[in-house]
Amino acid sequence: MRTCWHCDRDTRVFSFLLPCGHEAWLDSVESANWELQASAAIVYYTTWIPLNVQARMRSLTGHYRNDFSKTTQSFYWMNHCEHCGMKQGDFELFEEFDTPFCPINPQDASGILLHPVRKPFEASASSIAYEPGSFERMRILS
Repeated sequence: MRTCWHCDRDTRVFSFLLPCGHEAWLDSVESANWELQASAAIVYYTTWIPLNVQARMRSLTGHYRNDFSKTTQSFYWMNHCEHCGMKQGDFELFEEFDTPFCPINPQDASGILLHPVRKPFEASASSIAYEPGSFERMRILS
């Protein structure tokens, strides 16, 4: 959850977390091939995901979609407020401390719900955050 900068209401936000030991195809600044994840990692500023991953995300929310960012001058998959529809940029979700995907308080991390997808993952993303804070406190749904 995060508070929308535009309507000041709480909205759910989504991302992709790759668990330790998961094999993933990551086409990014840091990697361009299949690799076994040595630690948990969150990918963001995601510019491409395959149709099956898009369908899985749509089954969870209609508010995570490909859109244009004036800030980055590029299209990427981003969250949108579920109330007013405004874009919720990745910088404020991943790059700042004490944000939804970079919690400093372990109790905040326990509010993150993980929806497992037990299939190979591939994406093109320009940023990867390894070992997200308090990963062990996040809750995995069955």
